[in-house]
Amino acid sequence: MIIYVHCEAGFDRTGEVIAAYQLRYQGNSYNQAYRNAVKVAGRNIRAFSKHGLQWYAYYLREVERLPTIGDI
Repeated sequence: MIIYVHCEAGFDRTGEVIAAYQLRYQGNSYNQAYRNAVKVAGRNIRAFSKHGLQWYAYYLREVERLPTIGDI
């Protein structure tokens, strides 16, 4: 399956959404998903998107009890 996500603003929302999908549905750890987002962007993602992804990872780990999230 191919999913195409794009945002022209350049504020890393696309990377955040893709990383969140990787956390929830592909079993990636937070660190794997974050590294993928950085690799695709070619730079560190902006603080708001990084923190949003971190909070989502905490939710998945602490509330949903997904064992794959790992260190955040």
